[in-house]
Amino acid sequence: MNRLLRGLCVSAFACIAINGCALKSKSDVDASYKQLYHELFDLQKIVKNQDREIKKQKEQIKRLEGEVLESKINQDVESNVLSTEPGAYPGADKLAEQAVVLNRKNKIDELKHVSDLLIKGFPESPATHNTIIQTADSLFRHGRYDESAKYYEHIFKNAPDGNKAATSLFGLARSYEKQGKREQAKIAYDTLVSTYPGSREVRQLQKEKLAP
Repeated sequence: MNRLLRGLCVSAFACIAINGCALKSKSDVDASYKQLYHELFDLQKIVKNQDREIKKQKEQIKRLEGEVLESKINQDVESNVLSTEPGAYPGADKLAEQAVVLNRKNKIDELKHVSDLLIKGFPESPATHNTIIQTADSLFRHGRYDESAKYYEHIFKNAPDGNKAATSLFGLARSYEKQGKREQAKIAYDTLVSTYPGSREVRQLQKEKLAP
């Protein structure tokens, strides 16, 4: 829209310049410029109002999408009861699939909401643990280290024997490090090395220490 305004300005002033000889006096030119200025000013106000309205509509759409998603997720948690088969969590798997989509779209807050619902409804599900790590990693990538630390810590505390434990502890140490919490980061790194000495994360840490 700004380009449109600039284009209109250039065109309008060009017309005045070309047809200036047709104007009777300097006062006519001044009046023409003044009138043009007011018209452009009014047009700019219209454009700004339209931009404001478009922004408002986008925010409403985003809010409605969030409400629909939240309603759907809540229905999934309520309606998808645990399977009678031991260790099967169909509701959790369904929510985890939604989490993958949200992560791809970088909808971090919605992804957090799904993780929180999984923690509440399916705390023991592997799908829950995978989604929590996914959420923590996304928060870390977006520089939200305080929040990522909470999700990493949740996995380590609640599933220390799970296959995501070393990953969560490594992420926790990294999150502390990014926040400047050196002592807490050191404790997390030391715990990682002593508890999971053969893990991929420990090998990565050792490589980094050996790197020049």
